[in-house]
Amino acid sequence: MYRNVSINGGAASKVNVTRGRQVSRVWRDAKAHAAALARSGEGWTVDVDGLSAEMTIVTRKEEVLIHAFGRTWRVEVVDPVERQLGAGAQSDVARAPMPGLAISVMVKPGDVVVDGQPMVIIESMKMQTEICASRAGIVDQVNVRIGETFAQKAPLVTLVPIETEA
Repeated sequence: MYRNVSINGGAASKVNVTRGRQVSRVWRDAKAHAAALARSGEGWTVDVDGLSAEMTIVTRKEEVLIHAFGRTWRVEVVDPVERQLGAGAQSDVARAPMPGLAISVMVKPGDVVVDGQPMVIIESMKMQTEICASRAGIVDQVNVRIGETFAQKAPLVTLVPIETEA
């Protein structure tokens, strides 16, 4: 059964998992990825398409935070009707998935960014995480500076659509 899943507040993707004895397949937008997950001490080890990493999973109500491969993803199962009703400004703000400290800021107001481009690196729970653009746009505001701390869900970077700028 497919689920609509949003990653880091971006557009919903169709995701399905078919489980095998040793390797499962994760289907995202009709593309298959070989995946395996195993307990490793107090955490997990994940293998995706032949790449392995230690992984931390934190669940909170309707979302899951997954940290692996040096990044953190906020994953939510999306109700398409709710997403349409709440569409708009929310996807324009890159928010902190957890409280932390800004380690690096790679953008400034006026910069053009592409979907998936790293904008800020944060440190939280002794892990560094890239905060990436959830879509293409122009940086409107950078709300954090290197060395500053912030709360969970704090707005770090605000984007405006490219087509609204002349």
